[in-house]
Amino acid sequence: MVAAAKGYDVIQIIPEPYSVERRALMLALGVKVLVSKKSDGLEGAVKIQKETVDRLGPDKSWCSRQFDNPANIQAHFEHTGPEIWEQCGGKIDAIVAGYGTGGSLSGITQFLRSKNPDFRCYAVEPMENALLNGDKPGPHGIQGIGPPFLPGNVRVEEIDEVIRCPTSEAMKTSRALAKEEGIAVGISAGANVWGACQVANRPEMKGKRIVTILPSAAERYMSTPLYESIMEEAKNLPLSSFDPETKMDEDMASSMLTFASHKEGGTVFRPGFKVV
Repeated sequence: MVAAAKGYDVIQIIPEPYSVERRALMLALGVKVLVSKKSDGLEGAVKIQKETVDRLGPDKSWCSRQFDNPANIQAHFEHTGPEIWEQCGGKIDAIVAGYGTGGSLSGITQFLRSKNPDFRCYAVEPMENALLNGDKPGPHGIQGIGPPFLPGNVRVEEIDEVIRCPTSEAMKTSRALAKEEGIAVGISAGANVWGACQVANRPEMKGKRIVTILPSAAERYMSTPLYESIMEEAKNLPLSSFDPETKMDEDMASSMLTFASHKEGGTVFRPGFKVV
């Protein structure tokens, strides 16, 4: 969005397993999208990025390097953390959240711990890819968190505990948030809320205030296993009909106006009113 407003050209590398909605959103913003093969993993996306930067040269390209750029952490230390502190009225005891690049989890934790030395950080990882548990990288379905390596911006020394969330529980929680709370969010948000509930249900957390993060909305996941069955249902919904004898309520009909009815009703238009 910033690039579009500033007039910059953008090239975005998106791994094949990520939702097609992400690609469409980038294309709508005028971004050139390159899709890396699923079989090449995230490493393939990184290699395409490097080749692209090398081809363009340092005078014509800049790479954000969000996995290890310290500005990522700093932004959350200076903005997201203070916003949470202010909105919680200075009473906040823990964060439970997954990490993608690590910037939000690390920056928020560093700021809130500077305000509350007893503040605790719980990192959420996919059960199938729990690197902080010493496991080997594995495939999982929680898009946005759990890369197959530990990014430099994940400040491991700041983390108190790791909560491992199965992909199935993340999706189940995401769907429940939509149906029961009216909050339609993505898969990683489901993982974060599931993890937060695990921590909140502990006896020692009674009366404590926990914050988590809902990174993205459900609209980005309609083509994924999270909502693909609902998409099929939506596509095949039957068309509804009505009885030709049914008449609209008088108050409803009277609210459906036209330009002519405005004139007939004596609406006084502003001086110089015109349609161009």
